[in-house]
Amino acid sequence: MQNFLFSLVFALLLVIPSFAQEPSAPTDFSFVGSLPAETIAFFGFPDMPAARAGFEKSNLANLLAEKEFQNFLEPFRAHLDKEIKLFLEQAEQKLGFSATAQKELLNFNQLLVAMLDVDVSNPMKPIPSIVLSIENRKDANQYWEMIQKMADLSVEEHEIYGGMKIWTSPKLPLYFGVFHHSFLVANQKAALEQLWLAHSTKADGRLVQNPEVLALIKKLVPENEACFLGGYINFQRILSIASNFMTPEIAANLQKLGIFDIQSIAFASNFSGNQMHSSFILHAPGAKTGIHSFYQGKKLNITELANQFPSNVIGFSSSGVSLVALLERLEEIAELLDPDESQGLLLKLQTIVRLLEMQFGLSIKEDLGTAFAAPIASCSFFAGSGLLPDNITLIPILNQPKAEQCISQLAKLLDLQIKELPRNPKIFYLSAPLKAFGSDPFSDLENVNPIQSLVQSMTIGFSGYAFTYLNGSLCLATSTQALEIYLDWKQAPGQVSLAQNDNFQNMLNLAPSHCLAVMYMDYREVLDRWLDTSRVILRTFEGLTREFGIPLDTALLPRAKTLGKHLGIYSATISLEPQGLMLSFRGSLDIMGILAGTAGTAGLTAILLDAVAPKTPPQIEPDIEKPYDDEEGALIPEKKPGAMVPEEPQEALEEHEDLEDEEDEVSPGEEEPEGPPVEEPSIVPTPDAPKDIPSEELEDEEDQGEPEELEDEEENEDLENHEDLEDEDTENGEEEE
Repeated sequence: MQNFLFSLVFALLLVIPSFAQEPSAPTDFSFVGSLPAETIAFFGFPDMPAARAGFEKSNLANLLAEKEFQNFLEPFRAHLDKEIKLFLEQAEQKLGFSATAQKELLNFNQLLVAMLDVDVSNPMKPIPSIVLSIENRKDANQYWEMIQKMADLSVEEHEIYGGMKIWTSPKLPLYFGVFHHSFLVANQKAALEQLWLAHSTKADGRLVQNPEVLALIKKLVPENEACFLGGYINFQRILSIASNFMTPEIAANLQKLGIFDIQSIAFASNFSGNQMHSSFILHAPGAKTGIHSFYQGKKLNITELANQFPSNVIGFSSSGVSLVALLERLEEIAELLDPDESQGLLLKLQTIVRLLEMQFGLSIKEDLGTAFAAPIASCSFFAGSGLLPDNITLIPILNQPKAEQCISQLAKLLDLQIKELPRNPKIFYLSAPLKAFGSDPFSDLENVNPIQSLVQSMTIGFSGYAFTYLNGSLCLATSTQALEIYLDWKQAPGQVSLAQNDNFQNMLNLAPSHCLAVMYMDYREVLDRWLDTSRVILRTFEGLTREFGIPLDTALLPRAKTLGKHLGIYSATISLEPQGLMLSFRGSLDIMGILAGTAGTAGLTAILLDAVAPKTPPQIEPDIEKPYDDEEGALIPEKKPGAMVPEEPQEALEEHEDLEDEEDEVSPGEEEPEGPPVEEPSIVPTPDAPKDIPSEELEDEEDQGEPEELEDEEENEDLENHEDLEDEDTENGEEEE
């Protein structure tokens, strides 16, 4: 069993495929094509041959092929080769498979795990039906042979529809099968039977026969892209199962919120040309109420917004969400959940908003809503030769006098002064009040409520910000220098905007038509500035890192120019589609794909290890013999943190006092026993003791008087020793004189 678990973990560690395998033809049995329509979820690597071919064309592959990058990675590769060789040798000893045979396990065409259904006949212990499928065109039997060999299984054979055979073993609560070129592992026999029957009969009711699912897959994986990682969750099926455990009130509220309008959730990470492209879809076609009302905004005119910024910016972002619209959506949801106001949800929301408005001295709807509008757009650029960029933000203005009033009120709240620079248009900047030299700027942050702490922190953080009013917009900048550079560009003839940038145009051509928010970043200049700086920092710590066994060689670091050729543009969009809400990411390094792959591999490992782990019955804790206090058999009370020890009865206390008196009376010739003294529970009251101790006990303690006499004797000894020391000091002083 240990060998089996070791091999399973080993196989999962090798899930990250080798991208050097040639594409292969499709198999006869299709795992995805045989999944039932009610499949709850599936996840994995659906087409590895296409993914390998797509990787070879990507910027990431071109970067890895660069000579400078190869030289930098060579020490790491040489160091890891030894570790990998040792690992393969240990795996060969554990599994009985050679290193070559282990590598053959990675030559799979597809690896998927699916949850077909959940048995809720026992609500306290629902049982999911999970199947793992590994498609290998060359030899799918090798996985079954490996498991048999390493686990030393006694196999039981079962025959299912059409004479197909599957196997199980008393040692493992699993069922195994090889369907043509696919090796399958399931925790229930019925799961394999269902899949084989669907494939053999081509029966109706399969997932691929659902037109909405097919449209979803087509949206996530266009024809010119190669999917290397994908997942699907049947949200309707999950809600159907969960409804068995819901109260009518909860189900009604979820219906009002639009949760039941969500059909499914799906994502895919693809290779698209020389880039990586990931998409995530909340599949809720036609849903517009409840939570879906938050993304029912107007589409952005990205070209018009990009024309407001220079072509050499390193970042651009825009969103059509306004604070007023957000508040209105929250009020609508409160009314949906509490139409008769019996729970007071709307009143509670309005009370919270009113408290915030009183704190800031502004009304969200009447002041901010009538002064500013959406969409908001911003850009980042380097105003000088520093490492950190500046930022420019444009906020459309509906009423300039109202906007000026709002800014003055916010500055007053933050205790900031508005100062002016002589320029056309005028430049205003914020300045914190000047305090005495040497004052602690954080002293006011102590002993204040959270809102006051936030306000005072903003006072320190916003000091130095600049703004002006330009062409019907509030132009906010992180510094006066950045604002002046931006105004110089706006007033210069023949200005070239971001909308004319070729890289931005390529991003715009691939962006969805109904964008609600967009982000664009060209981090090549960031690499130029930060890589040269980080090289100096890394060189300082090179010796220390090598002491820890990390083969870092800063002399071999690739140049920023080399990285910039392949790692440059990254974009993200949020859009409204006929299928629902979609998030899309494009770049040479796809963050979403990396995160999803890491999380998915970890989740797959956890699911499979839980499925094969031996199920042991709950252990009953044995009765532990408790320690006894003395020969008479009195139990020591168990003290727990924060727990009160129950008071002893009066008779027991009196007996305890008599025993103490007898122990204190030691005969002249009697010697005390060797060994550490036994600590007896003290009944002397302490300041932390409960105040309900009987007065008779306190009187008995005062009558004894023994502790006070001992303390007096110790004090007298200390005084005598102190006087002796003073006499010696006096004698020494006289001798020196």
